Amino acid sequence: MEIVNVNDFKKDDKDIINMMVLFDKQYEGGKFCRFGKVIIPSGAKIPESGLTKHDANEFSIIIKGEVDVTCEGKTLHASTGMAMCIPMNEEHKTANNSDEDCEIIWALVK
Repeated sequence: MEIVNVNDFKKDDKDIINMMVLFDKQYEGGKFCRFGKVIIPSGAKIPESGLTKHDANEFSIIIKGEVDVTCEGKTLHASTGMAMCIPMNEEHKTANNSDEDCEIIWALVK
């Protein structure tokens, strides 16, 4: 068993995206779960340009702030208390267009 406090991971620089991997577990048959927290400052984008995709399903819960998420050409707005699921290999990007940092708990599951 392992326990971590997500509040122990603090962002030091207002202009830097802080991606923190809290757990990274590999399982038999190529399955894995990577779990973490990201703090996206106002005006920041992930990735900085273009799109990204993962070879796993991405699940996220916004615990503070708001972001705009673009998947397959469609942009949706998500804010505190909302959860998202981005299917494996779906190209996407995330932008914080608000005036405050956005904190997200995320998991990649395959």
